[in-house]
Amino acid sequence: MIRITVNGAVGEVAESTLSFERLIEVAGHVYGHSFSPECSVTFRRAAGERSEGILSPGQKVEIQEGTIFNVYLTGSA
Repeated sequence: MIRITVNGAVGEVAESTLSFERLIEVAGHVYGHSFSPECSVTFRRAAGERSEGILSPGQKVEIQEGTIFNVYLTGSA
């Protein structure tokens, strides 16, 4: 298991690569509700050459122990 942080909450995932869609799912588990696909996902401390940035729908990022994600709702409430 790989330990990651999503919006300040520490959790563990089995995958070494996470997609935008999977991160929306993980964020929902952390907060007990579903996030809309109209979210913005940022990351830092990822593995590989792209260690920080913005993840868009359909994109993936290779993670490592301690990767940090922030999921923001960007759609209308």
